[in-house]
Parts: sequence; structure tokens; C-alpha cells
Amino acid sequence: MTLGIVSGLAGSLVKNLVAFILEQLKLIDCVFCEMAGGLFLGNPVYQGSRFLATLIGYLADSTLSIILGVSFVYFIEGTGNRFLVIKGVSFGAVVWFLIFGGVMSFGVSPVRETHPVHILLLFLLHLIFGLSLGLTVEWWGQPTLDREKLK
Repeated sequence: MTLGIVSGLAGSLVKNLVAFILEQLKLIDCVFCEMAGGLFLGNPVYQGSRFLATLIGYLADSTLSIILGVSFVYFIEGTGNRFLVIKGVSFGAVVWFLIFGGVMSFGVSPVRETHPVHILLLFLLHLIFGLSLGLTVEWWGQPTLDREKLK
């Protein structure tokens, strides 16, 4: 469980750093914490305190990343620890498809990207998230994974 929490937070950190850079370069309009904050606040930009809205968004994004990290570790324990990077990148692609193709299409957050190039960049960010998951598990998780399940 700890490996999943750490890998989810590591993936989130890398993803959010790259997203922040893309936002500063004006390549995307919003970052994940704004989308996640939209689940609770509507559009966080217009909710009075931008700091509190951003904090709530980061808490929501980090919570989802932890859930995904733990899910990824259970997935690895079930499928084996070979090809962790490929599994991580594939996991990121599935997350992008399910969250942005599925959940976001229901309008759960009013904050979202609508330009096709921005959506492709969000896909890239999810691949980076998955890559970070795979690398974290590969680097730090080998001794902690349940060996009996990996045979």
C-alpha cells in the first residue's frame, strides 16, 4: 500500500510540474488541480480565495493520484513485474481515456480543456504520469512487491 501511495504522489508531482511548465508556456489553459478543484467548487478561479481553491484542487488531485498509484501496484502484483515502464505508460493512457473520455464527458467539473491540441497535451501528461508510476515501482518497489503473487 505504501508503495502505491508513494508512486501515485511521485507520478502526480512529475505530471503537475510538466503541466505547470506547459501552462506557463500558454500551451494549456488549466492544470489538473483546477480541474480537480472544479469537482468541489465549480470553477475555482471564481470562488473568492484562489489560494484555498488551488489547495482544495491539489488535495483532490493528490487523492486521485494516490488511488491510482495503489491500483497500479495491485495491477502489477496481479500481472507480474516485467515491463513496468510499458505497463505504467499504458496505465496512464487508460486513465486518460477513462477520466477525460468518460468521467469528464459527464460534466463533473466545469473546468476542462476543449481545444484538441490541449487534449493531446493532457494525453501526454497522463503518459508521463504512468511513466512515473512505472519508474517509481521499478526503482523503489522491487523489494516490497509481494513475491508470491509475482511468480
